[in-house]
Amino acid sequence: MANYELTSSADLATVQAGLGFAKARLQGKVQPPNRALQRRLASGSAFTDEGTIVPVGYRSYPSVSAEGTLNPLFHYRAGHSPLVLGAGFPQYQFVKQTGVSYGATKSSNSLNVAISTDGADVYFGIRGLSSLGVCAKVDGDYVSLTPLSVAANDGAIHYFKATLTGGKMQDVEIIGNATCYFAGIWAPETAAVEAFPPKGPKVVWMGDSGIEPGGAFSIAQCFADAMGWDNVMGSGVGTTGVLNAGSYTKFRDRVASDIPIDADLVIISNTVNDSASLAAPLVAEWRLLIAAVRARAPQAEIWMTSPWSNRGGGYFVVQNYLNNDACRALAAELGLLYTDWLEQP
Repeated sequence: MANYELTSSADLATVQAGLGFAKARLQGKVQPPNRALQRRLASGSAFTDEGTIVPVGYRSYPSVSAEGTLNPLFHYRAGHSPLVLGAGFPQYQFVKQTGVSYGATKSSNSLNVAISTDGADVYFGIRGLSSLGVCAKVDGDYVSLTPLSVAANDGAIHYFKATLTGGKMQDVEIIGNATCYFAGIWAPETAAVEAFPPKGPKVVWMGDSGIEPGGAFSIAQCFADAMGWDNVMGSGVGTTGVLNAGSYTKFRDRVASDIPIDADLVIISNTVNDSASLAAPLVAEWRLLIAAVRARAPQAEIWMTSPWSNRGGGYFVVQNYLNNDACRALAAELGLLYTDWLEQP
């Protein structure tokens, strides 16, 4: 791998809370705590919506310059290159992050952006939109597991205040869902503000509607929290599958747009959307898909998973089990890790 080495015999294993979060060990530079779903809460911190009044006595760090250039201070995680939404908004104020090539329409967009500061507080500017949900993390721990929302679809900047310890550098990250448009931060004039690069490998999880949602409670984000990583992006599009294009395109046809060339790990899930496919053509397409991923990101490790459903095992048809057996055999043949949530021992 380019920067990280993942064990080939990772501890996979447990399906928790019906979402199937894999556990694994990371060798080399990072040894993440195995917290699974036991998300810790940050002590001495708070995250509140302070309304639309510009903070007084604070220096602004806009996400985008007046010329439309992205501010290099901000490191965006869990998605591809941020989109500058300058044409329709004043002063090129907003950035929207995309998770998949269907970023304009699919809800797999998220906004994960982080900075480091020694200030006693920092304000994140978010455009007011209905259905907005945003959480904050301080030094890797959630301030609250209840996302803040802005009911007003007013287009104004709402200032979300992260209250910190102050006097020492702390890492602060916000995690927003698909409607989260980021304007920048406001920090005390005397506070140091630095970039906070991602930690852990760059991971893409390719799947169907199960991977599509963004935000703090998406499967991709929960998996990232379980692993102790913070750069896991979802490439999830509902109705699609490995062989079934559904209403959009099959998985292989979005490899070039959704998988960065420097990805360290690509997770690909079987899906109930391929229920009508027989095992032989499905396995043949899997071979082509794996080859396409390897051509796109040669250093990336590839993991495969079985399909799953939040409706329980009774939702699957016989063909799903036959396809799962065939894909598990393919993974064994190719030496790939296969997580089976459909037929657990």
